[in-house]
Amino acid sequence: MKTLCLQARSKSGPEQIPDIYYIPETSWHGIDCAGWLSYFRRNTPMKVLLIEPGKPPKPAIIPQTLAAMQKAVGGLIQAVYPFDDPVALICNEAAKLEGLPLNRALRDEDGNIYDIIAGTFFLCGAPPDSEDFTSLTDEQLTHYTNRFRFIEFYIPEVHT
Repeated sequence: MKTLCLQARSKSGPEQIPDIYYIPETSWHGIDCAGWLSYFRRNTPMKVLLIEPGKPPKPAIIPQTLAAMQKAVGGLIQAVYPFDDPVALICNEAAKLEGLPLNRALRDEDGNIYDIIAGTFFLCGAPPDSEDFTSLTDEQLTHYTNRFRFIEFYIPEVHT
């Protein structure tokens, strides 16, 4: 019996995802290679930058699954694209409504705050030609670690 061997080109993370997948010959007919590639991308761990309130940013490895992303931010996810780079900011969509602590500010090109992200969020790759999130490159990881390195605290205004 012949088998088709597909080898993933990623390093195994803490979850120990297998590197080689075998498909029996009886399943070759009509195989959707694009579908398999999409499956492998979604089931390969991705390197992200995790940013928690009151803590410095830290690199993390999480599976490319909705459940893992929701667990990382503590709820339903929202993707925001505030950067020129193909990078997504994934946060809890209800963080402010739930009263989660304010975390980091987003600033415009003049340095003015236009929004503050509440709760834990992470940054990941967001290639324009793909529906899937991906790992950050080493350069992106360094750049955004530096950008978010300062812990920010917010004091509410008191109106009298």
